Amino acid sequence: MFKFQNKLKDYIVSKFTTVFFRPKQVQKIEDEILPLEKTDDLKQQDFQKYTEYNFLADNPLHNDFSFDRDIKQDFELHLCIYRVNTILPAPYLEFYFEKPNLECIFPFKKVSATIFNENEEEKIEPIEQPKIDTSEKKEINDLFVEECYHFFKEKTDFILDIESFKNIYRGFDFFTEENKNKIYVVIDATNIKIMKDSKQYWAITYQILKVNKIYDIPIRDEILNIFKKSKILNNIKKYKDVNNKQLGSTNIIYPELLFLCKKDGDIYVNVYYDEGENSQNTKTLIFDRIHHPILKDIYLFSKERFPSDKNIEQVKCFVVFTNLENKIEGEIINIPEAPVIGFTENEKEFWCCKSPRFFVESGEH
Repeated sequence: MFKFQNKLKDYIVSKFTTVFFRPKQVQKIEDEILPLEKTDDLKQQDFQKYTEYNFLADNPLHNDFSFDRDIKQDFELHLCIYRVNTILPAPYLEFYFEKPNLECIFPFKKVSATIFNENEEEKIEPIEQPKIDTSEKKEINDLFVEECYHFFKEKTDFILDIESFKNIYRGFDFFTEENKNKIYVVIDATNIKIMKDSKQYWAITYQILKVNKIYDIPIRDEILNIFKKSKILNNIKKYKDVNNKQLGSTNIIYPELLFLCKKDGDIYVNVYYDEGENSQNTKTLIFDRIHHPILKDIYLFSKERFPSDKNIEQVKCFVVFTNLENKIEGEIINIPEAPVIGFTENEKEFWCCKSPRFFVESGEH
């Protein structure tokens, strides 16, 4: 019976839910740094697949550890892990967090400067790498990247060798001139599985900048300040004209995290996973539409979670690109011609879609 259920599930996934799967390697752009003009919001009626875009291209990260700081000082190593999600018509960013206690943080640890001392007997040896002749001098940058690699493997489910790690290592930044002993290493985890326990989360930019928490768990102020002040990590950029890149780039707006709704009698309620399930271990295969008297058959999402005695981490959250230009104010009379429409009902804000192409389930899928 279980084998039949598994085969049925695989068949449904392959035949009917391909729109939700992550496509191939994200195209990276390594061109010259382009001047940026004022941010231009992306209109949702112009939804299209972005075949060329960039992230961090106009804000180069540091790569020379010895040049940018005093290597004789101990430091804190923070992992800033991101992925570019391209399931929706426009790409968006997700960042990796862990919850060791009462707040969400980037993984970090304190590192002794002795890792750069070749005579130190307790120097970290490479994992799963051939032993290197001790007479051969190792470059400081190689030692730093090696330290990042070990810590990344410790904190995630990454199983590949250091050469593979170098392909996803993007560099580092301090994000502040006040303290160069806090180093944030930026790692691109777009096409790899790294989650290994229930205390790890993916969060979109909206959760960091607007909500300041993941579910009801606050994000550490230090991380919030990085996003609010430096703005280096906030947006993916698209070229205004792919054929004329000298025109510069513009920010792609980031989507919101909304709560799936269903009808319970005469009221709307949020949808929850079953006991023992959550966004990290369960994928929704079928989405029920709601029949609205004016908007007809729609997929409905609430801006806020409705009061409930259920576990907040079991509420079904979805990533949706919204635009206030497509939000109906007051009575629903003139309906915008847009894939995602907002409206207010009983003093609550809702957003709806006609097609599942314009929303995706949050979490590790």
